[in-house]
Amino acid sequence: MEAIKISEAIKLSGEELADKLWVDVHGQVPVERNDSEYRSWKQSLPKLIQCVNDAGLGNIMLIAEYKLPTGGRIDAMLLGYSAAKHTPLVVIVEIKQWSEDKITVKDRGFTVIQVQNDGQGYSSIHPICQTNEYVK
Repeated sequence: MEAIKISEAIKLSGEELADKLWVDVHGQVPVERNDSEYRSWKQSLPKLIQCVNDAGLGNIMLIAEYKLPTGGRIDAMLLGYSAAKHTPLVVIVEIKQWSEDKITVKDRGFTVIQVQNDGQGYSSIHPICQTNEYVK
């Protein structure tokens, strides 16, 4: 998604955000809005936007589903400037729709966690490790 100011993004509904991202990522208008990726965008992005907006950071820019040159995508990046030195800052956000009761910590939680989703369990890299890989 192209960069959009939080103060503008807050005006969009979850469905409008998800539709826009679907076109950006998949190159077409969503035919069925029941896809798990679509639902994730529709539910999670408005919460992130609301949180940033409520903190008085409406001038922060949001980029969602940023395509990495090495493959993969970053869920969301918040771009702005530091107040003191006016240097550029970026916050990488990895959005998960997990609930605490569905996660089991493995290897002391440093790299892998076990997630239960609709009765199916799977191992996942810890979100902190995931964002560290994006930075690298």
